[in-house]
Amino acid sequence: MTFVPYDRPVKAAFIGLGRIYDLNVRAYAGNPDVEVVALVDPSEERRAQRQADWPTARTFASAAALASSGIQVDAVEVLLPAPLHGDGARPRRLGYHPRDGHVPAIRLLHQ
Repeated sequence: MTFVPYDRPVKAAFIGLGRIYDLNVRAYAGNPDVEVVALVDPSEERRAQRQADWPTARTFASAAALASSGIQVDAVEVLLPAPLHGDGARPRRLGYHPRDGHVPAIRLLHQ
């Protein structure tokens, strides 16, 4: 795979807005190379709380709702609690595919 840089910020989404979000969000805050466009969590309260970080991001209760929304997403951070790690394969079924190698800030790219 050859890296081809974007001529615009990467459009990113977070799936899971709990404790791990607090750690991973640091790679995105103030980063001009990333635009957070979507926040996904079943908790309406948590979505509203995290939207304060990204006022222009759209919010969704599920990854399926995000995938069917039609918004462009280049990268997805899947931040699920350990008991839900099996659900981490769900983004693959929605068209998001894991990248080879370890990329700390952006883990999944949409093809």
